[in-house]
Amino acid sequence: MGVSIVIYSTKQLTFLEPTKQEVSLTPQLASVIHSLHKQKRESMFHLCMIAYGLRKHNLKVLRSGRGGNARGQGYSTAFNAYYENNKLGEVYGSRENFTMYAMAGRLLTYVRWQLDAKNGTNYINNLPASLTALYECSQILFTRGESATNDSRKRFQQALTKPLRDGTRHNALIHPLVTRVAIQQYRKKKSSQVMRASSPEYSILLGTIRAHRDLYKFTKRGAKQVGTIDLKDVKGFLRELKTLIAKHSHGHKNFALESNLSEVERSYMDAKSPDYGADIKKK
Repeated sequence: MGVSIVIYSTKQLTFLEPTKQEVSLTPQLASVIHSLHKQKRESMFHLCMIAYGLRKHNLKVLRSGRGGNARGQGYSTAFNAYYENNKLGEVYGSRENFTMYAMAGRLLTYVRWQLDAKNGTNYINNLPASLTALYECSQILFTRGESATNDSRKRFQQALTKPLRDGTRHNALIHPLVTRVAIQQYRKKKSSQVMRASSPEYSILLGTIRAHRDLYKFTKRGAKQVGTIDLKDVKGFLRELKTLIAKHSHGHKNFALESNLSEVERSYMDAKSPDYGADIKKK
C-alpha cells in the first residue's frame, strides 16, 4: 500500500500549529496555497464590484455646504441607514474606505470590458489583489474620481503593459505584487511631468497653502477630535478656492490650482484606520 499524504486541511480553521507532515514540501500543499490565494483574490474582487454598484446607484447631489465629494455628491439617507443597520462597516470600514473598494470595482469593470473585452481576463490577471494598490491604480485612470480621459487611458494602459525590464513575469509597472507606494510614486512623477508639459505658462508661484496637521489626528476609535480640521473642510475650501479662481480669471486662464487632494485623502484614511500590523509584517 502507498504512503498516505497528510496536508494542511482547509475544511475548518482551527488555528492549531500545523504539523511537519501537514506542511511538508509537496505539490499538494502548493496546490492548497494557490487555491486559497485564488479564493482570496476573487472574494476581494467581488467585494469591490458590489461596492462599485452600491456607490453608483446610491450617490445623490447634496445641498450646498454639506460636504460630499468633489462634485458635491453624497450617499442617500436610505443607503446610510442600510450601511449602518446591516453593519457593513465591519466589512468595508469607514465611508472613505468603502469608496476605495468602489473605485477599485470601477477599475475592474473598465479593465475587463474595455481592455479585456476580446481576450477574457488577461489584463485582470495582471492587477494586484491588494485593496490599497488597486485603489491607487484606479487613480491613474480616474484622477480624483472623475471620468477617464484619453490621456489617462493611455497612461494606465502603458503602466499595465509597457515592459520595464527583461523577463516575462511581473514585467510592467502594474503587476499582481505591486505595492501602493510604487503606484503613488509613479502617479506623483507623472503628475509633475504633465503639469510641466501642458502648463509651462503657469510658472509664477504666488504662495503655498497648507492644512493643519490636526487633519490626520483621530481618537483611538477613529473619530475626529473636537475642534480639529476634517477632510470635508479641506474639500469645501478647495471648492471655494476653485470658484474664487474662476471669478478672478474673468473668462481667461489667469491662474492655476495644483491640488494634492488624492494623496491627502489616502493619508487621511491611513491615519483614521492605521494598519497596526504593518511593522510586524515587515519583520
